[in-house]
Amino acid sequence: MSSLRLATAINVRAFQNLTNALSMSQGQWTGSIEGEALADEIGRFRVWAGNLGALQKGHSSLDYRLRDSPVLSNNALKLLHELEHNLNESHAVVSGVRA
Repeated sequence: MSSLRLATAINVRAFQNLTNALSMSQGQWTGSIEGEALADEIGRFRVWAGNLGALQKGHSSLDYRLRDSPVLSNNALKLLHELEHNLNESHAVVSGVRA
């Protein structure tokens, strides 16, 4: 089973990849995705991860806190995987891999 910490870290990386692709798109996507709005979402995600300990190891981690609740853990993982998918799709469009 995938850990929440790993899924969260993957999403942080996906946010960074999308930000980089937007900055390299030479303004082509500024009408669709504002850099400031994306930065706000990244900030919100980091606050969420920090408040819950999603990137922590050990007893302070979200994985540890949800170890006895597979339903909550699985739901959080599903949401993180869905976010990852959406970020990757956005990156593919912005980078020109997908139209």
